[in-house]
Amino acid sequence: MKSTGVLFFVALLAVFSAQASGQSLDATADSIRLAYGIPEVGYLAVTADSVLAMKTLGVKRAGTSIPADPDDRFHLGSCTKAITGLIAGVMVHRNQIDWDAKFFDLCPELKAESKPAYSDMTLVDLLSHRAWLQPLMEEEEYPDEGRFQGDVAEQRYQFVAWVLTLDPVETEKGHSYSNAGYSAAAVMLERASGKTWEELVAELGHELDLDFGLCWPNVADSTQPWGHVDSNGTLVPTPPNDAYRLHWVEPAGDINMSISDYAKFLQMQLRGLQGRGPLLSQEEYEFLHSGMSDHYAIGWTWGINDKGHLASAHSGSADTFVCYNMIIKELDRAYAVFVNCASEDCDSGARKVLIQLLAQYGK
Repeated sequence: MKSTGVLFFVALLAVFSAQASGQSLDATADSIRLAYGIPEVGYLAVTADSVLAMKTLGVKRAGTSIPADPDDRFHLGSCTKAITGLIAGVMVHRNQIDWDAKFFDLCPELKAESKPAYSDMTLVDLLSHRAWLQPLMEEEEYPDEGRFQGDVAEQRYQFVAWVLTLDPVETEKGHSYSNAGYSAAAVMLERASGKTWEELVAELGHELDLDFGLCWPNVADSTQPWGHVDSNGTLVPTPPNDAYRLHWVEPAGDINMSISDYAKFLQMQLRGLQGRGPLLSQEEYEFLHSGMSDHYAIGWTWGINDKGHLASAHSGSADTFVCYNMIIKELDRAYAVFVNCASEDCDSGARKVLIQLLAQYGK
């Protein structure tokens, strides 16, 4: 799952925010969608307690006339990391695990075959990309299908065991982005709770009254939006199949949500940052969003934008959808943009819609 840091947002917004159109937001977003060949776009702008804008435009699948629906679901890609991070934060709050818990204290059986460089890695290291695991962001980096056996959780465990035999990343940066780190963190959460990551996601959804789906939206319901991949310049719909590589890194990037539920999720984050949120204290929400150095905390990147406001944000794509989000606590604003395709043009179009949201509602 690919991701873009908040520094991208800071630079982009300083350059392009003045280019807002005089058209209505819906008309502007739809013109961007058409110009960039995007089948469907969804976007939202919310405060902690109200919805400023929420819309889906276009068609669910290229080559059809099936219209976008307000209840459409979109794949979050790496924006899933904030949800896994929240699960960890709740478990720490409830004294089920510590941020400084060491991986091999919970999984000692894996230590002998693992690289010594990982011997002291902790839960917070894994979730903040400071364990120096290989990034595993490209398809060719993964083992072949059939390498791991059993159910999803068992395959994820075997995948993590394999990852720990790989050499660590060599970098002088404060963090090194890794999808594998979130799978390893999920294994820790599973050991500490006695539940699978999937069960923990379902429990969080029940507590928050949010419907978290797994894998592509059209796997569980073929009438939901289809993702699209770029094949030699043509967007090709992805059929409702299960992508095995996503099973191995599900905690890093394989949740889908309706646009309305995602709006509620972002509103919950805003209220939490204001000291009014469920499950965690204000300080705990702040830690998740911006409590680490080098612009990456726990499932959120962060930075100061050109208006001097602290922004926490993330992006995600598993090569069929693109998702962008941003939260600006001082303005009481949160934004998200989704498109059901992944190409350079689709990504550019999604960014331009985000720019329009920020231009209209503030940054």
